Amino acid sequence: MQKQQREPPVPFCVLRLVLDTGERLPCLVDRETWLPARVATRWAMRYRRYRVQSSTLADNLRILGLLYTWARTSGGFELDDHLTAGKIRMGVRPSERMEPLEEQEIVSIRQTIGPMREGEGSWVFPRSVFAEHTRLRNWLMFEMALELGVRRGELLKLRLDSLPRGSDDGIRILRHPDDPADSRTNEPAVKTAERVIPASRALLSALRAYMTLPPPLGRVRGKSLYLFVTEKGSPLSLDRADDVIQDISRHSGITPLSWHRLRHTWSERWAERLLSLPNGKDVLQYLGGWANPHSPDRYIQHTVAQQAGELVRAYQQTLYVVEA
Repeated sequence: MQKQQREPPVPFCVLRLVLDTGERLPCLVDRETWLPARVATRWAMRYRRYRVQSSTLADNLRILGLLYTWARTSGGFELDDHLTAGKIRMGVRPSERMEPLEEQEIVSIRQTIGPMREGEGSWVFPRSVFAEHTRLRNWLMFEMALELGVRRGELLKLRLDSLPRGSDDGIRILRHPDDPADSRTNEPAVKTAERVIPASRALLSALRAYMTLPPPLGRVRGKSLYLFVTEKGSPLSLDRADDVIQDISRHSGITPLSWHRLRHTWSERWAERLLSLPNGKDVLQYLGGWANPHSPDRYIQHTVAQQAGELVRAYQQTLYVVEA
């Protein structure tokens, strides 16, 4: 039997450098020479390094690496040379609108993965979904993402000092870039502004259960400052978080489902509630953590379009009133 030939590695890859300051600095390099891609490096250092988290910059460079690879292997040219000569022009295709979750879809997910209370406040979860040590954690992650509208990275970056104490009910979304306490190689990022979001009683009760119940249902203590951890007490990784939301989708039958879709659902619901307030857009911007004041516009515009349609339909009905 002939051995299958392995495909050669792609010409460009992203290296993660750890500087003396603790900063994780991704760099796009040529595998043949291990030299940085000139234009990509210049762009990353000048426009992205101090504006985005290192994980976001690594994703940006990884996509640019695919373009560099295509140029060399399929186009027969070096992209750096063409870019510096001004020979390539690129356009932007508008993205399609993501549909928010409907109420019945949320109910279906909760019925699939949520707990039932049984005697003396005990928490009982469906046994056919998730291992015992992940049931409470995964359900809590879903509820927090839906209620607070946080991004995946923000969810994974929640630490014990982010949680409310005493009579306080605010959950603190804080930036902890290049945190020495974060043992993850691919560090999650808080891309949005810091803020404090009040949590409901139900969510605080679930948090209390996760923090105080003994394993396997409760959180493994004493191993990490981060809220969501594995069965060994290590901070939950980005890949594991993606597995969680995909498993929820598979068990509940709700698809497509992603952490971003939960945030999108939260954003559209709050846009509808805040539209009538004089400072509604400012409130939405704060709660969503957007630094750009125009970021909430798409959610507000969709709500305006819906209300405009309802008003037009109501007006049209008055034009054809049948006299008795």
